[in-house]
Amino acid sequence: PKIFVHIDSGEWLIKFKATTDPVDVGETEFEYSKLARECGIYMPQTQLFEDKYFGVRRFDRTNDGKVHTISAAGLVHADYRMPSLDYSTLLKVCLHLTKNMEEVYALFKLMMFNIIISNRDDHAKNFSFQYVNNQWKLAPAYDLLPSTGFNGFHTTTINGQGEPSRNDITKVVKDTGINMSKANMLIEEVIETCKQNNKLNYMPK
Repeated sequence: PKIFVHIDSGEWLIKFKATTDPVDVGETEFEYSKLARECGIYMPQTQLFEDKYFGVRRFDRTNDGKVHTISAAGLVHADYRMPSLDYSTLLKVCLHLTKNMEEVYALFKLMMFNIIISNRDDHAKNFSFQYVNNQWKLAPAYDLLPSTGFNGFHTTTINGQGEPSRNDITKVVKDTGINMSKANMLIEEVIETCKQNNKLNYMPK
């Protein structure tokens, strides 16, 4: 359940607890949004309202109007209700669309964050791209918190696997042309930051 509201001249999306959610789901998502930001992941502004409702400022709206935004599901016609996308494909789409390797690295770091915190509800609608100043870029990250995916596995697979090994991650790196040294650096950054915050929920072996 969620609503859109205007707060201080900005547009916000505020979430409420679903019947199957834990009582502190809002606080949890807020904490992980701060953790993602600490990992260097580009996040929209987030806030915890009344100490329990998670809110995120809409990144597809500005004072000048709407920002053209499309999800990966809409872009490649992927079914977000079930596994229909692999991170290898998603990273290649990012490079083809943005023509910017830095955007690919940003998406790779987001992939690693999802793996490490066990965000397995990483379906195709949870990744978006925006057209800004006549060029495409990766949209800010959203819906980041530990969650179960399709049958308990990642909904966007990693080298075809729903529960990836370090070897699967390496194969994604090689398949998408990412610099291995750069990838290893990003992996260790995410692992170390999550470890320091006691949120190292899954460690690929």
